[in-house]
Amino acid sequence: MNPTKIPVTALALSLVLALSLSACQKKDSEDAASTAKQTASDAAATAKQAAADAAATAKQAASDAAAIAKQTASETAEKVIETGDALSDKVIEQPERMPETTQDNQGTTTKE
Repeated sequence: MNPTKIPVTALALSLVLALSLSACQKKDSEDAASTAKQTASDAAATAKQAAADAAATAKQAASDAAAIAKQTASETAEKVIETGDALSDKVIEQPERMPETTQDNQGTTTKE
């Protein structure tokens, strides 16, 4: 073999090896970028679903709270009406008596 061809062959092999290594690194970079993009997309989808779930839960909680408040208000109103009716009946059944006027207290006023 010609001694001048050995360095050229070694140089050519080195160049092929360097290009192959560069291509592999580029492929690894593309794979890493693709994986990162997919991971980001998955994370975004998960976050979107979590937000939708949280909104649905909050909406249901608000609806439940409103129903409880409405029921409580209704029950309270019923009790107020019942109490008012009972007091009204009691006043009608037992009217307050007016003090009878006697000779002793006619024309006098109470002063404190």
